[in-house]
Amino acid sequence: MICKYVNNKLMKQLLFFNLKKFNRLTLKIVLLGLATSSCVRVSSPEVSLQSLSVSTTKNGTNYISEFSGLVLDYAVTLPAGKTKVFVETKSISTGTTITYSPEVGADGRITVPANKKVTITCTSLDGKTVKVYTLTFTITPSNTDATLKSLSVNIAKDDGKNLLEDFVATTTTYSLALPSGTTVVFVVAQTNDIGAIVDYQPVKEAGGITLTADKTVIMSVTSPDGTTRRTYTIIFT
Repeated sequence: MICKYVNNKLMKQLLFFNLKKFNRLTLKIVLLGLATSSCVRVSSPEVSLQSLSVSTTKNGTNYISEFSGLVLDYAVTLPAGKTKVFVETKSISTGTTITYSPEVGADGRITVPANKKVTITCTSLDGKTVKVYTLTFTITPSNTDATLKSLSVNIAKDDGKNLLEDFVATTTTYSLALPSGTTVVFVVAQTNDIGAIVDYQPVKEAGGITLTADKTVIMSVTSPDGTTRRTYTIIFT
Protein backbone atom coordinates (compact mmCIF):
# COMPACT_ATOMS: atom_id res chain seq x y z
CA MET A 1 0.00 0.00 0.00
CA ILE A 2 1.42 3.42 -1.01
CA CYS A 3 -0.04 6.57 0.66
CA LYS A 4 0.59 10.28 0.12
CA TYR A 5 -0.81 13.22 2.16
CA VAL A 6 -2.69 15.77 0.05
CA ASN A 7 -3.23 19.41 1.09
CA ASN A 8 -6.98 20.13 1.55
CA LYS A 9 -6.63 23.52 -0.13
CA LEU A 10 -5.60 21.95 -3.46
CA MET A 11 -8.41 21.20 -5.93
CA LYS A 12 -6.18 19.04 -8.11
CA GLN A 13 -2.94 17.25 -7.26
CA LEU A 14 -0.80 15.12 -9.63
CA LEU A 15 1.39 12.56 -7.95
CA PHE A 16 4.13 10.55 -9.63
CA PHE A 17 5.39 7.28 -8.26
CA ASN A 18 8.44 5.56 -9.77
CA LEU A 19 8.02 1.91 -8.84
CA LYS A 20 11.49 0.59 -9.69
CA LYS A 21 10.90 -2.86 -8.32
CA PHE A 22 8.09 -3.38 -10.82
CA ASN A 23 10.19 -3.00 -13.94
CA ARG A 24 10.46 0.81 -13.65
CA LEU A 25 6.72 1.20 -14.15
CA THR A 26 5.68 4.82 -13.60
CA LEU A 27 2.28 5.15 -11.99
CA LYS A 28 0.48 8.46 -12.44
CA ILE A 29 -2.34 9.29 -10.09
CA VAL A 30 -4.65 12.25 -10.57
CA LEU A 31 -6.71 13.30 -7.57
CA LEU A 32 -9.74 15.50 -8.16
CA GLY A 33 -11.58 17.38 -5.37
CA LEU A 34 -10.78 17.65 -1.72
CA ALA A 35 -8.94 14.91 0.09
CA THR A 36 -6.87 14.38 3.18
CA SER A 37 -4.89 11.42 1.89
CA SER A 38 -4.58 9.08 -1.09
CA CYS A 39 -3.76 5.39 -0.90
CA VAL A 40 -2.86 3.16 -3.89
CA ARG A 41 -2.61 -0.64 -3.84
CA VAL A 42 -0.23 -2.15 -6.39
CA SER A 43 -1.58 -5.57 -7.45
CA SER A 44 -0.26 -6.19 -11.01
CA PRO A 45 3.43 -7.14 -10.91
CA GLU A 46 5.45 -7.63 -14.12
CA VAL A 47 5.08 -11.16 -15.56
CA SER A 48 7.22 -10.85 -18.70
CA LEU A 49 9.95 -13.34 -19.46
CA GLN A 50 13.54 -12.19 -19.12
CA SER A 51 14.91 -14.92 -21.36
CA LEU A 52 13.61 -17.72 -23.59
CA SER A 53 15.54 -20.39 -25.47
CA VAL A 54 14.55 -23.36 -27.63
CA SER A 55 17.03 -26.12 -28.49
CA THR A 56 16.97 -29.73 -29.65
CA THR A 57 19.74 -30.75 -27.23
CA LYS A 58 20.31 -29.71 -23.62
CA ASN A 59 22.11 -26.35 -23.64
CA GLY A 60 22.42 -26.65 -27.42
CA THR A 61 21.90 -24.12 -30.19
CA ASN A 62 19.14 -21.63 -29.38
CA TYR A 63 16.72 -21.43 -32.30
CA ILE A 64 15.34 -18.10 -31.08
CA SER A 65 17.94 -15.62 -32.30
CA GLU A 66 16.38 -12.47 -30.88
CA PHE A 67 14.14 -12.37 -27.80
CA SER A 68 12.23 -9.54 -26.15
CA GLY A 69 9.88 -9.95 -23.23
CA LEU A 70 7.48 -7.57 -24.97
CA VAL A 71 7.17 -9.79 -28.06
CA LEU A 72 4.71 -12.64 -27.52
CA ASP A 73 4.91 -14.62 -30.79
CA TYR A 74 7.94 -16.43 -32.20
CA ALA A 75 8.48 -18.54 -35.32
CA VAL A 76 10.96 -21.38 -34.76
CA THR A 77 12.46 -23.50 -37.55
CA LEU A 78 13.84 -26.89 -36.51
CA PRO A 79 16.17 -29.22 -38.45
CA ALA A 80 14.66 -32.12 -40.36
CA GLY A 81 13.40 -34.94 -38.15
CA LYS A 82 13.49 -32.93 -34.91
CA THR A 83 10.15 -32.97 -33.08
CA LYS A 84 11.22 -32.62 -29.42
CA VAL A 85 12.69 -29.48 -27.87
CA PHE A 86 14.12 -28.15 -24.63
CA VAL A 87 12.41 -24.88 -23.70
CA GLU A 88 14.25 -22.81 -21.09
CA THR A 89 12.63 -19.72 -19.55
CA LYS A 90 13.42 -17.13 -16.89
CA SER A 91 10.90 -14.58 -15.64
CA ILE A 92 11.56 -11.02 -14.54
CA SER A 93 9.62 -11.53 -11.29
CA THR A 94 10.54 -14.41 -8.98
CA GLY A 95 6.88 -14.84 -8.02
CA THR A 96 5.76 -15.66 -11.55
CA THR A 97 4.37 -19.12 -12.26
CA ILE A 98 5.28 -20.52 -15.69
CA THR A 99 3.33 -23.35 -17.34
CA TYR A 100 3.74 -25.00 -20.73
CA SER A 101 1.29 -26.50 -23.21
CA PRO A 102 1.97 -29.23 -24.15
CA GLU A 103 3.57 -30.10 -20.82
CA VAL A 104 7.23 -30.91 -20.40
CA GLY A 105 7.90 -34.66 -20.63
CA ALA A 106 9.85 -36.85 -18.24
CA ASP A 107 12.96 -36.35 -20.38
CA GLY A 108 12.76 -32.58 -19.94
CA ARG A 109 11.59 -31.99 -23.51
CA ILE A 110 8.36 -30.82 -25.11
CA THR A 111 7.00 -32.75 -28.07
CA VAL A 112 5.90 -30.41 -30.84
CA PRO A 113 2.16 -31.10 -31.34
CA ALA A 114 0.27 -31.54 -34.61
CA ASN A 115 -0.70 -27.86 -34.75
CA LYS A 116 3.00 -26.95 -34.36
CA LYS A 117 2.27 -24.51 -31.50
CA VAL A 118 3.66 -24.43 -27.96
CA THR A 119 2.38 -21.87 -25.46
CA ILE A 120 4.14 -20.53 -22.38
CA THR A 121 1.81 -18.96 -19.80
CA CYS A 122 3.19 -16.60 -17.16
CA THR A 123 0.91 -15.88 -14.17
CA SER A 124 1.56 -13.35 -11.43
CA LEU A 125 1.72 -14.37 -7.78
CA ASP A 126 -1.77 -12.97 -7.10
CA GLY A 127 -3.17 -14.72 -10.18
CA LYS A 128 -4.55 -11.47 -11.64
CA THR A 129 -2.01 -10.88 -14.41
CA VAL A 130 -1.40 -13.38 -17.21
CA LYS A 131 0.88 -13.18 -20.24
CA VAL A 132 1.03 -15.90 -22.92
CA TYR A 133 3.96 -16.47 -25.27
CA THR A 134 3.40 -18.60 -28.38
CA LEU A 135 6.02 -20.61 -30.29
CA THR A 136 5.03 -21.66 -33.81
CA PHE A 137 7.29 -24.38 -35.18
CA THR A 138 8.29 -25.28 -38.71
CA ILE A 139 10.20 -28.52 -39.19
CA THR A 140 12.54 -28.53 -42.17
CA PRO A 141 11.42 -31.21 -44.67
CA SER A 142 13.69 -34.23 -44.91
CA ASN A 143 16.12 -34.11 -47.83
CA THR A 144 16.58 -37.65 -49.11
CA ASP A 145 18.35 -36.82 -52.37
CA ALA A 146 21.33 -39.18 -52.71
CA THR A 147 21.76 -38.95 -56.49
CA LEU A 148 24.68 -37.68 -58.53
CA LYS A 149 24.43 -34.76 -60.91
CA SER A 150 27.53 -35.73 -62.85
CA LEU A 151 30.31 -38.31 -62.85
CA SER A 152 33.57 -38.06 -64.71
CA VAL A 153 36.65 -40.28 -65.14
CA ASN A 154 39.99 -39.03 -66.38
CA ILE A 155 43.38 -40.67 -66.72
CA ALA A 156 45.22 -37.39 -66.14
CA LYS A 157 43.96 -34.69 -63.79
CA ASP A 158 42.08 -31.91 -65.55
CA ASP A 159 42.99 -33.24 -69.00
CA GLY A 160 39.47 -32.49 -70.23
CA LYS A 161 39.00 -36.03 -71.54
CA ASN A 162 36.11 -37.58 -69.66
CA LEU A 163 36.02 -41.31 -70.37
CA LEU A 164 32.52 -41.68 -68.93
CA GLU A 165 30.34 -39.84 -71.43
CA ASP A 166 27.11 -41.80 -70.99
CA PHE A 167 26.42 -40.96 -67.32
CA VAL A 168 22.76 -41.00 -66.22
CA ALA A 169 21.83 -40.27 -62.60
CA THR A 170 19.47 -43.24 -62.42
CA THR A 171 22.09 -45.68 -63.68
CA THR A 172 24.33 -46.84 -60.86
CA THR A 173 26.72 -49.34 -62.50
CA TYR A 174 29.17 -48.66 -65.34
CA SER A 175 31.83 -50.65 -67.18
CA LEU A 176 34.72 -48.70 -68.62
CA ALA A 177 37.77 -49.78 -70.60
CA LEU A 178 41.10 -48.16 -69.75
CA PRO A 179 44.28 -47.91 -71.78
CA SER A 180 46.73 -50.70 -71.03
CA GLY A 181 48.89 -50.11 -67.98
CA THR A 182 46.57 -47.58 -66.31
CA THR A 183 46.74 -47.88 -62.52
CA VAL A 184 45.47 -44.49 -61.41
CA VAL A 185 42.26 -42.69 -62.37
CA PHE A 186 40.77 -39.32 -61.44
CA VAL A 187 37.09 -39.67 -60.56
CA VAL A 188 34.88 -36.66 -59.78
CA ALA A 189 31.33 -37.20 -58.52
CA GLN A 190 29.09 -34.14 -58.16
CA THR A 191 25.88 -34.51 -56.14
CA ASN A 192 22.50 -33.04 -57.05
CA ASP A 193 22.24 -31.57 -53.55
CA ILE A 194 25.23 -29.72 -52.16
CA GLY A 195 24.45 -31.15 -48.71
CA ALA A 196 24.95 -34.75 -49.83
CA ILE A 197 28.22 -36.53 -49.05
CA VAL A 198 30.26 -38.78 -51.37
CA ASP A 199 32.63 -41.46 -50.05
CA TYR A 200 35.07 -43.10 -52.48
CA GLN A 201 36.42 -46.64 -52.26
CA PRO A 202 39.37 -46.96 -52.80
CA VAL A 203 40.01 -43.63 -51.07
CA LYS A 204 40.27 -40.61 -53.33
CA GLU A 205 43.49 -38.68 -52.88
CA ALA A 206 45.04 -35.61 -54.47
CA GLY A 207 46.97 -37.88 -56.80
CA GLY A 208 43.83 -39.72 -57.88
CA ILE A 209 42.45 -43.16 -57.03
CA THR A 210 44.86 -46.07 -57.20
CA LEU A 211 43.08 -49.09 -58.63
CA THR A 212 43.12 -52.33 -56.67
CA ALA A 213 43.17 -55.87 -58.04
CA ASP A 214 39.42 -55.90 -58.75
CA LYS A 215 39.70 -52.60 -60.68
CA THR A 216 36.47 -51.31 -59.16
CA VAL A 217 35.67 -47.85 -57.82
CA ILE A 218 32.61 -47.44 -55.61
CA MET A 219 31.02 -44.11 -54.71
CA SER A 220 28.55 -44.10 -51.80
CA VAL A 221 26.30 -41.03 -51.74
CA THR A 222 24.53 -40.13 -48.47
CA SER A 223 21.58 -37.71 -48.52
CA PRO A 224 21.74 -34.45 -46.52
CA ASP A 225 19.41 -35.80 -43.84
CA GLY A 226 21.45 -38.99 -43.53
CA THR A 227 18.50 -41.30 -44.19
CA THR A 228 19.20 -42.36 -47.78
CA ARG A 229 22.25 -43.88 -49.44
CA ARG A 230 22.88 -44.71 -53.08
CA THR A 231 25.92 -46.53 -54.47
CA TYR A 232 27.48 -45.92 -57.87
CA THR A 233 29.99 -48.46 -59.19
CA ILE A 234 32.53 -48.23 -61.99
CA ILE A 235 34.14 -51.48 -63.13
CA PHE A 236 37.33 -50.91 -65.12
CA THR A 237 38.70 -53.33 -67.67
